[in-house]
Amino acid sequence: MRHAHRRGGRLARATAAIAAAAATALAAAPAYADSESGYFDVSIRDAITIGGAGAPGKAVPIMVHNSGTTGVSVTFNFTELVSFANVVVDSDYCTSSGDEATCVFPDAGPDEQYEIFLPLVVRPTADAKAGDSGILRWRTEADNDIDRDGFAGISVADGVDLVVTSGGERLSDVKPGDVASVPIAFGNAGNATAPRVRLFVVASPGLHLAEYSNCEYEAGEGPLDYSAAQCDIDQALAPGEGLAGTFDVTPDDSDLSGDVSYFVEPLDDETAGLPLAKGQKLRAGSGRPLTLRSTATNRTMAGVVEIDYVDNYGSAVVLVDLAVDLQAIGATLYGAAGEVVPATIGLTNLGPATIRDHQGEGAVSFLFTVPPGTSVVDVPEDCYAASDTTETPGADAYLCLSDPVFAKGDKVTPTFHLKITEVIEGAEGTVQAVYRDGNPNLRYDKNLSNNTAKVVVNPASGTGENGDSGGTGGGLPVTGLKVGAIAGGGVALLALGAALFLLSRRRRVVMVADDNDA
Repeated sequence: MRHAHRRGGRLARATAAIAAAAATALAAAPAYADSESGYFDVSIRDAITIGGAGAPGKAVPIMVHNSGTTGVSVTFNFTELVSFANVVVDSDYCTSSGDEATCVFPDAGPDEQYEIFLPLVVRPTADAKAGDSGILRWRTEADNDIDRDGFAGISVADGVDLVVTSGGERLSDVKPGDVASVPIAFGNAGNATAPRVRLFVVASPGLHLAEYSNCEYEAGEGPLDYSAAQCDIDQALAPGEGLAGTFDVTPDDSDLSGDVSYFVEPLDDETAGLPLAKGQKLRAGSGRPLTLRSTATNRTMAGVVEIDYVDNYGSAVVLVDLAVDLQAIGATLYGAAGEVVPATIGLTNLGPATIRDHQGEGAVSFLFTVPPGTSVVDVPEDCYAASDTTETPGADAYLCLSDPVFAKGDKVTPTFHLKITEVIEGAEGTVQAVYRDGNPNLRYDKNLSNNTAKVVVNPASGTGENGDSGGTGGGLPVTGLKVGAIAGGGVALLALGAALFLLSRRRRVVMVADDNDA
């Protein structure tokens, strides 16, 4: 079952901006390669913009990844930046000398890996002016001799630079109908004042946005569509100042989890008058206004320009106190040696909640262990050999994925074609609901007794077939298999929330004080 999501006008552009920001930052992350000699790399956004003189500066994340490598270090060179920026890698791993900083990291054993996030703090000098630019360069070193050179451009612009400083929160065990308060915080890292701010909030299905009188709303057209709000905050934000507060959401009983993504932009009289939604009118909110805490400011600037949109977004995940009941679907097959027989197997969701994968991959998975005396000759779509995650026929077991949304009543029932290579009376395989890593102990399924079903070939008379219904016990271990993680197809809006959540965990973006406050 595929579900489409639509959005129009400036709200669509805000959502697209969130997705583009996520894609930009994800593109900067290293692609981890499997290597017998290990892998070590450093990743930073390839283009960083800071405000000119008078801006407080900001921190940009450096991501360090080490997989099975020893003797790892990185040296950063700031020579091309010193004329307009003060740059520091603020970490106990690092020591500075002149215009360089050298960071030494722990070793990782052959089966070990880790990620470390370091803040790259960039402040404009008193002489920095719009148009200044330079290159931050670095070189990694490791015992495996896979040394790498990297660089990132840093430039200066005049204007507002809103930076979201919240994100990555996980609000756990929220009961249906209870209010969850999502933290939202951001600041102005630029050198111009934003007279007002517009906040866009996008909530996944199953989460209901609170009503605020200074917000307008767009609801999805169906129960599996996203909803959104835009709120105009009539508070000025001077360089170095921040705003913080919460936006309330209430989960219903339809989804195990939901995500809330948000995006901020400066607002002036010109942008406030632009069309809000193409072809439709947003619904005005009611009740109390959404207010954010701030320090006082006494000046504003018209015609503001946002100089760096990449760090204008954040997100949170709401984990709802709900459960589902997955039931395995088995099959009973008959055939002679040499025959090819179809086996339609899988899972169904008995409810009550919807399972959703916010990365746009399979919401649920099942492991099909092939009966002895048979061989898979045709692998259905979205099923992969459990040993190596390929679609190769003839494997002993396969992992299959559903669509990203798996609501109550949905089924995933691919058809395998099995060649009977040897007639073994009552040969049994299994269908078992599992995570994509092969773990059968699904935390959200409170009834594991029907999570496994048999696939029986040529059953003996009176042996008690259980073909199309599950129920052979949910605790059967998965052994002897190298079950890999499967990456499914992407559904942009379904993937948006999780991408933002992962990114906000990676970002670690923080406002930094100017040198006088340090």
